[in-house]
Amino acid sequence: AMKSTMAGAVALVALAGRALAVTDSPIGKVLSMLSDLQAKIVAEGEVVQKEYAEFTEWCQDRARHLGHEIKTGQAGVESLKATIDEQ
Repeated sequence: AMKSTMAGAVALVALAGRALAVTDSPIGKVLSMLSDLQAKIVAEGEVVQKEYAEFTEWCQDRARHLGHEIKTGQAGVESLKATIDEQ
């Protein structure tokens, strides 16, 4: 009996919350504004996450390319040193 009373009370509160959200009451307006804000923040978060993933990929690509350029440059230095030593 106690469980059904608690479940009924929870359902009543949920229904009242929905009713307030639907009406033009100040609480309903606040709930609506909070819901809109939540949706906006989630959307912005998804955009930022995508930008972060792209930036991370760019950083990784750049690091690979720089590593290759450094190795190539070092090999060129060794080759030029050998040429200078021959002369």
